[in-house]
Amino acid sequence: MNLYQETLARIERNAEVKRSGGYNGIPYPFERLAQFQPCIDKESVIALTSFTGAAKSKFIRYVFMMYAYEFSKRANYPLLIDVYKLEDSAIKEYKAIICHLLYAKYKIRITQFDLDSKFRELSSNIRDKVKELENYLQDF
Repeated sequence: MNLYQETLARIERNAEVKRSGGYNGIPYPFERLAQFQPCIDKESVIALTSFTGAAKSKFIRYVFMMYAYEFSKRANYPLLIDVYKLEDSAIKEYKAIICHLLYAKYKIRITQFDLDSKFRELSSNIRDKVKELENYLQDF
């Protein structure tokens, strides 16, 4: 199959996937952004830059990690994400995800300082909730 035939086959396949209600990428969770960039494409590299304190990490964590993961589970959409962050360690990022999940699933608002017992000991109730997230986080 030459390049033209391969390209045409992909165009036809994508049209059929869309016609049958499937997805040709992960749709962005923001309606206005989706008007200009409809989805996160497979095999794409996305760089996000801005000034210090602009919430880049939170945006990346929500859109490209949490939302994308939830979408993949809900739509049975295959997903593999490589995230390269220059500022935060993997453990710090994982703790931020735990904070997000505690709020999303249990409405528990907590910071990483709280998780690390910086001000006071983290309550056993919250530690139990973190343990309840184990299966979700292992898969994540």
